[in-house]
Amino acid sequence: MAKMRPRRRRLPQEPEEVLTLAQRLIAPLQPYLKWVGAAAVVLAVVLAAWAIHARLKEGRQERAAAALALVTPNLAKPEKDAETLKELEKLIQEHQGTPAAQEAELLRANLLYRLNRYADAASAYRSLLGRDPALDPFIQESLSYCYEGLGEFRQAADLLQPLAEKATGDYRGELLINRARLLERAGDRPAASQVWRQVLEQPLSPALEPYVREKAGAAGVSLPVPALQPAVLPRPGKPK
Repeated sequence: MAKMRPRRRRLPQEPEEVLTLAQRLIAPLQPYLKWVGAAAVVLAVVLAAWAIHARLKEGRQERAAAALALVTPNLAKPEKDAETLKELEKLIQEHQGTPAAQEAELLRANLLYRLNRYADAASAYRSLLGRDPALDPFIQESLSYCYEGLGEFRQAADLLQPLAEKATGDYRGELLINRARLLERAGDRPAASQVWRQVLEQPLSPALEPYVREKAGAAGVSLPVPALQPAVLPRPGKPK
C-alpha cells in the first residue's frame, strides 16, 4: 500500500493585478519618500524642542513668582525700603520677560516714588507705558504725581486730561479736581477756572462740595445757586 504524503497548503497569493495597481500608485511617490521621512524627523525634533522650551519657560516663571513672593511682604515695612528696592532690581534682572518681573517693575516704580526719587520713578513708569493697555491709566496717573513731585505742574496736569475725558463717575471728578489744582500751581488761572467749572457740573459728594465751591469761587467761577428744597409742612392732625 502506498504511503500517504502530507499535502502542503499553498498560501493564497494576491492577484497580480492588485500588486500592479499598488506599484503604479507608489511609483510616482518614490522619489519624494526620503524627503517625507526627513520632514517627519524635522517635525519631531521641532515638537520636542518646543516642549522642552515650554517646560523651561514654565519653570523659569515659577522661580520668578517664588522670588517675588519672598520680596512683597517687605513692601509693608518702610524701614526696609532700600533693601527691598535692591531685591526688586535683582529679581527684574535675573527673570526678565516673566510676568513676575513685570510686576516687580511696577512695584519698583511705586517704591521709588515713596522714596521721593521722583525722577527715577518717572523714568520707571514711562518704561511701563504701552505694555499692558489695562494698566496705562493707572501708570499715567502715577506719572502725573511724579511730575508734581518734580515741580512740573503743567506736565502733571496735561497727563490727567485724557484720563478725565474717558473717566466717569466719582473717578472723573477726582481727576478733574487734581487737574484744576495742578493748573493753579502752574500759574494758569484761566485754564484752572475752566476745569473748576467742569468739576461743578459733576455730581459731587457732600464731603467734597464745600471744598470745590470754595476753590471754584476763588478761581473766579460763578457758583450756581443751590436749589432750594421745598418746605415740608406738618400734616394737620385729627380734630379732637
